[in-house]
Amino acid sequence: MRNFILATLLVLGANHFLAGQSGIKINRWITGVSIPVDIGHCGDDRIFVIEKVGRIRIIRNNALTTTPFLDITAKVRATGGEQGLLGMAFHPDFKTNGLLYVNYTDRATQTKTVIEEYKITADSNRIDSTSGRILLTIVQPFSNHNGGCIKFGPDGYLYIGMGDGGSANDPQNNSQTKMALLGKMLRIDVNTSPTYKIPSSNPFVGNTSYAPEIWSMGLRNPWRFSFDRMTGDLWIGDVGQGNWEEIDFEAANDPGGKNYGWRCYEGNANFNTTGCEAKANYTFPIHEYLSDENINGCSVTGGYVYRGSKYPGLFGKYIYGDYCSGKIWTLERRAGNTAVNTLVYDHSNNSITTFGEDAEGNLYFADASASAIYQISDTCSLRILLNVEGISCAGINDARVSTNVSSNPDARFLWSTGDTSATLENLAPGKYNVAVTIGNCLSSSSFEVFDKIKDTACITPPFRNSFCEGDSTVLIACDARNVFEYRWYLDGIELPIKDKRLWIFKAGTYRVDYIDSFGCIAERSEQIDVIVFPKPPKPSLRVSRDSVYSDAGYSSYRWFHLGNFTGSSTAPYWWANGADGEYRVEVVDSNGCHSELSDPVTVVIPATGNPNQTPHHIEIFPHPVSKYLRFTASMKFNQWKILNIQSQIALTGKIESVSKQEFQLDISSLKTGTYVLELSDGKQHWKKIFMKQ
Repeated sequence: MRNFILATLLVLGANHFLAGQSGIKINRWITGVSIPVDIGHCGDDRIFVIEKVGRIRIIRNNALTTTPFLDITAKVRATGGEQGLLGMAFHPDFKTNGLLYVNYTDRATQTKTVIEEYKITADSNRIDSTSGRILLTIVQPFSNHNGGCIKFGPDGYLYIGMGDGGSANDPQNNSQTKMALLGKMLRIDVNTSPTYKIPSSNPFVGNTSYAPEIWSMGLRNPWRFSFDRMTGDLWIGDVGQGNWEEIDFEAANDPGGKNYGWRCYEGNANFNTTGCEAKANYTFPIHEYLSDENINGCSVTGGYVYRGSKYPGLFGKYIYGDYCSGKIWTLERRAGNTAVNTLVYDHSNNSITTFGEDAEGNLYFADASASAIYQISDTCSLRILLNVEGISCAGINDARVSTNVSSNPDARFLWSTGDTSATLENLAPGKYNVAVTIGNCLSSSSFEVFDKIKDTACITPPFRNSFCEGDSTVLIACDARNVFEYRWYLDGIELPIKDKRLWIFKAGTYRVDYIDSFGCIAERSEQIDVIVFPKPPKPSLRVSRDSVYSDAGYSSYRWFHLGNFTGSSTAPYWWANGADGEYRVEVVDSNGCHSELSDPVTVVIPATGNPNQTPHHIEIFPHPVSKYLRFTASMKFNQWKILNIQSQIALTGKIESVSKQEFQLDISSLKTGTYVLELSDGKQHWKKIFMKQ
């Protein structure tokens, strides 16, 4: 600014509510603040005000608290016209990490801007003044043009507005010097220690000709900048040299790297173009006004785009003012880098030092002359309330919107579609707005029509999507609200079944959707491919001595003796083990499918041992066997074996026996199953099958 903050302060009268000339009115709200230079919030119901001497005060419940939120007056040099505690920014995660950042001119060195981090105490209304962590210091060659505004952008990075270093005419050419941090907008990442990081998306990262902190350059004294809380656009009020005050604009998706022209240009006018680049390389203001204390003023104070809900007539307008004249204007963007400027209030030549907003988007400004904070409101009492009847079903453009004044014959409507009717019908998804005029009062509102989210049907997992011929499976649709009927599809053809469950007996691709009670059709489910495996062919059997053989190549074989299941085997044969009679088999393939039973074969077991001797017998008791195998044998033997059903030896040992002797073997290590006890005298072998349980 132009060394006006410590000029003779004019005290306003006690008029509490002041009427605006054309668009806003102001309310003198809080008094007793000493040279207020910044207003902000941390996302709750408090408003914070910076006092230039080095304090931050809290406004809560329409009152200024006595105890400062932060007091660093001992650190701050505030004797110069533009020195002091000049800016604050709450970390985007302040509610969880309690971090606050400030910008001040250093008392100790008298020639430095300091960016410092502080942390909240256990008392949420007090910052620990001893917790300071200095992130950045910048040497100031003169006392003025310190900038001072700091804000976190929508990207989470800290933006720092720096003046050109002071004096007049930028004598050191700081604004155009690529390695100087003065006359720039800086952008840093504070989420690190001990100081800061350079965001990788900064425009000059990797270019050693530029200081990497630079986001944009060519600024003289950016006295207050702000981000549009809805769009993320950046608005900068840059104080001119003597003829022009300017407002610069940067869209939210801008990659940075702009050069706003100072000292080559003041506003759009040539100033000192010695050594400057072609004019096309500079970005010129979205708006400028002539610096004349008797007409417009002489020092711009940047403001905010109004995004609150109380005053729709102000919505989307950038509100800013002039420190010298006290005038307040609105800017409304138009196509290209242009805007319509409207004078909306004349604050009687008082000192507007800053604008600010609260958590709800309401706007305020500070007057250093009156030591007061003012509220901004709209003069228009017209409020537009929208009744949006949404789209009935996904993809059907039948939304409708009306307003609370649609029946008023004096209302004039202009919708963003170009329609002038009182209501709109058959709307597709999209964003819309309406401007309504009744008499001299204009109000606007915006709304969005959302396509109805199309429900997606699904089939409840787990599901069995394969089975064997002659079997079946079932698919179950997922639960959904307001279902009128389910619709099942086989290979794209709708089935007559309308139930939630579908029994399946044939192979194919299955899907489901449903119709809800409103007649809307859900998105069809993902497909389930069902496979039906054929049965293995009926096996054949052949008999060889005391064993039965089947077809090879199956996963398992289920054997039956005299119609009773007698056991399974992975080998394609079964040892009859002395059991004469009819045998059949069922084969099981790798898909788990069972064949029909084979035709029967008959096994006749010949006598074992020496045919000239008396037949010998082995008796096992009790049967089936548990832990111990007890048996008697009518023959002499000296060796025993226990074989599994695949004829593999499971246990073996030697015993010297005599005829009719009773024996006991420990078989607790055997698993449950079918086994064979084999006795031998070295020449002959006797076998007996038994079950282990």
